[in-house]
Amino acid sequence: GADVDKANDHGVTPLYIACKEGHTETASVLLAAGADVDKANDHGAKPLFMACMNGHTETALVLLAAGADVDKAMDGGVTPLFMACMKGHPETASVLLTAGADVDKANDHGVTPLYIACLKGHAETASVLLTAGADVDTARHDGDTPLQVACLGGHTETASALLAAGADVDKANDEGDTPLSNACREGHTATASALLAARADAN
Repeated sequence: GADVDKANDHGVTPLYIACKEGHTETASVLLAAGADVDKANDHGAKPLFMACMNGHTETALVLLAAGADVDKAMDGGVTPLFMACMKGHPETASVLLTAGADVDKANDHGVTPLYIACLKGHAETASVLLTAGADVDTARHDGDTPLQVACLGGHTETASALLAAGADVDKANDEGDTPLSNACREGHTATASALLAARADAN
């Protein structure tokens, strides 16, 4: 019979391709035939990672039920949860968290799933993470917090969710920039107003 785990020149298996495209039934057939649920490509990306990157929640559920490693990171320390949050897939993120994903697992630059969701302005995804107990003030290696990058991008809804979860409204990065100074530098009036309503220091 056919080799179910036969990979191409880049280490990509049939299961990897099925999961990337969200073909859940195909993935199930491959797993039933003995496909390696955690076989990675040449960059360390596994089938679960690809399903989560593309928001294929049902496919992710099948992989997790087959024993996929929920927190296994690819090159750079990027986990399936991180990728789901970067792409703004809250349902996929919820499934991963329910399966035991580490809500605060950072990449090699100290960037957490919450940080990347806030940087991209994915308010619903950020709320899922906060509900799961994500540390609201965990900063990147340069001191930037989730609130700071949300404010820099003018993501008012995301910033409001962070403030409601107890984010430090005046926490500065290594350069001394605060969330309010970030919002004002970029002319994000609504975001600045939300920070002032949360008693940000105007001076």
